[in-house]
Amino acid sequence: MTTQDIQNFIEQMLSNMGFGQNSIDFDIDERGTKVFKISTTDSKDLIGKDGETLQSLNHLLKRFVEKNGETNHVMIDINGYQDKKIERIKTIAHMMSERARFFKSSVELEPMNAFERHIIHEYVQNLEDLETESTGFGKERHIVIKYKK
Repeated sequence: MTTQDIQNFIEQMLSNMGFGQNSIDFDIDERGTKVFKISTTDSKDLIGKDGETLQSLNHLLKRFVEKNGETNHVMIDINGYQDKKIERIKTIAHMMSERARFFKSSVELEPMNAFERHIIHEYVQNLEDLETESTGFGKERHIVIKYKK
């Protein structure tokens, strides 16, 4: 499956939703994820409340590429929303890591979706004195950052 096939799928999906005029650029981020960056004036509608519509679009895209034998990670970003979200989550990871170090104890974070938890796990895995663990179920699943003694 080519990058153009994936881009055509995204364009068709947006067109079916009534969003026909969008600019789509392609990039590969530092984690090796294929990112399809959409520039649009309809960002509020495409992102949705708390990013729920964008999360749904990403879910559909992932199912499409998996069905067609692609194993690489793919993601849609709309007007830089995902980039800003990733940076915000990394900031939270940094602050909570510092808190765990300062108090030399475990720190529980708010419930997060799998994508957000993955970013936290990636951030903390490079810190020798801390480790992470996901706990809870469903919408209550969250991360605990643990201080290693």
